[in-house]
Amino acid sequence: MDYNGHTYWLSGNLHKLTGIEGIPPWLNIAFGYSANGMIHEFDNPEYYQGEPFPHLDRYRQFMFSLDIDLTKIHTNKKWLRGLFRALNLVKIPFPALEINRIDGLKFRPLYF
Repeated sequence: MDYNGHTYWLSGNLHKLTGIEGIPPWLNIAFGYSANGMIHEFDNPEYYQGEPFPHLDRYRQFMFSLDIDLTKIHTNKKWLRGLFRALNLVKIPFPALEINRIDGLKFRPLYF
């Protein structure tokens, strides 16, 4: 499994969370969790095919970003509503703030 390639997101509607009327109903705030430096499940190998394997720090990454709830975008086209529901399973790429123990706070211009 590619542990380094996964980010899991929890997305919440900003309008409902804050009650502020000026926030568009489709705009969400998102919290993400990921990991880096993970080659194996519990620890990284010291050797691979008889050769020394370089040391990789294993660490967690926490992300804060915005997201769009595509199902909140009004349209009269049934096929477009279906497409929005399907695409809503994937986080829309946005700038993000990453926090981890190696780099501290890091700005990501585009992250999904």
